[in-house]
Amino acid sequence: MAALIGAGGLGVFVFQGLGQAAMDLVLLGALPIVALALIVDSLMQLLIAILTPRGLVSEVADD
Repeated sequence: MAALIGAGGLGVFVFQGLGQAAMDLVLLGALPIVALALIVDSLMQLLIAILTPRGLVSEVADD
C-alpha cells in the first residue's frame, strides 16, 4: 500500500511489474512479501501460545 502513495517498499516492484507486464518484477516484490507475512504469522502464533493462560487452552477430547 505504501507504493500506491509513493512511499516505496516492495510494492513498487509489484506495481512496476504489473505496469510493464514483467512477471519477474512482480515476483521480485511478491515473494519477499509472502515470506515476511509467513514469518510474522508464525511469530504471532508463537506469541499467542506463550501468552495464553493454561486455563484458557482448549483440550481436544478423545471421543
